[in-house]
Amino acid sequence: MKKQINKYSFGKYLEHLKIDINRKLPSDILEFSNKEYYSQSKKQLIKYKDMDLIHVIRSLLKENETFRQREYAFLKRHYDLKNEVINLMQRGE
Repeated sequence: MKKQINKYSFGKYLEHLKIDINRKLPSDILEFSNKEYYSQSKKQLIKYKDMDLIHVIRSLLKENETFRQREYAFLKRHYDLKNEVINLMQRGE
């Protein structure tokens, strides 16, 4: 049995949307669709417009989670350093 692949790319979606709304698409969306995402499974860069719409959403969710974890680590480190400075100042060092 051959695996069925969804060929509804983000680029095709944007083309259909442009026809449906009968006007130009926002420039920032077009710029985004031409940006590249590094696919760890394929080990290559892929333009968002060439990706399946579901994969675009998943990749953005994954990037969002990565950034959220990095922000948490950064804020925790900032909080820890701030407490160290306060403790040093209280001891007069």
